[in-house]
Amino acid sequence: MKKHEERAHSKFSASGAERWLACPGSVALSEGQPDNGNKWSIEGTKAHEILEQLMRRELAKLNGEKKLPPIHFQAPTIMVNHAANAACFMLDQHKKNPGSELTSEERVYLSHIHEEMFGTYDGALVVPFWSLDIYDFKYGSGHAVSPVRCLQMIFYAIGKAHEFNYNFQKIRLWIIQPRIKGYDGPAMWELTMPELREYEQILRDGVKAVEENPKKYVEGGHCHWCKAKAICPLKQDKVIEKGRALFAPVITKPEGGTNGKTSSEKGGKESRQKSEAQWREESKKGRTKAQSRAEEKGQKIRGQKEKQSTSRANPFRPSRG
Repeated sequence: MKKHEERAHSKFSASGAERWLACPGSVALSEGQPDNGNKWSIEGTKAHEILEQLMRRELAKLNGEKKLPPIHFQAPTIMVNHAANAACFMLDQHKKNPGSELTSEERVYLSHIHEEMFGTYDGALVVPFWSLDIYDFKYGSGHAVSPVRCLQMIFYAIGKAHEFNYNFQKIRLWIIQPRIKGYDGPAMWELTMPELREYEQILRDGVKAVEENPKKYVEGGHCHWCKAKAICPLKQDKVIEKGRALFAPVITKPEGGTNGKTSSEKGGKESRQKSEAQWREESKKGRTKAQSRAEEKGQKIRGQKEKQSTSRANPFRPSRG
């Protein structure tokens, strides 16, 4: 049994259906990008591996197999209990429907839509010519997932219904998410076969959009789990725009008669001209006052010299009588 992270990935995956239907460009952009998991995704993968082992063992018992598949895992008790409860729910549904067929962790192919379109469901219960139940085990606790119009589960239902030539009266989608707040059992959404076929056409149109518009990018809630968001052109353009906004100069609208110059430039020039004129005027006044003081001082000095020269007149010169 291969680990979940080691399994082949579909170009048009079930888990990514919401993303590639909304953003055609994300398909090509995501190819080759590493799937960097976080602690929540790693935890969820571990819980699914436990569920898979428990289901394989219990289904082997129901089929009368003598050699049962081994169970080997190390996990917290609470995780094992949640996985076991999910397995019990699916097994109880199987017992309530005599003649039904219960399968777990099987891959469905939608090659009738595209050759690279497949996915693996957690559980499926088939009552021939009557009903098809699809089960999805969610271990997350932060965001409650609804089965209503859940594209991932609709994807599985289309693949499984195709195997049986769509011979069902109703389709039921079940979300088992025991860790969410207020959980009181699996949530279910029911739809008819004609409704399921309508969704099949939506998937066809989505694949066509990817092939015809491989570089069309659309932002939305689907970006959260996109592997290519770090290299997305839309995301990079936004970063560039923010940078430009931070470093762009503040420019005011040009006023009439300024020959295209802004009011700030005009005002700045006028203020500089005014300051220079004032400086010249003040300097001129300063020089005038200095010159006046110098002239006054010079007159005093000349007067003193004249007085001194008079007082030191020639004593031998006869005075006028």
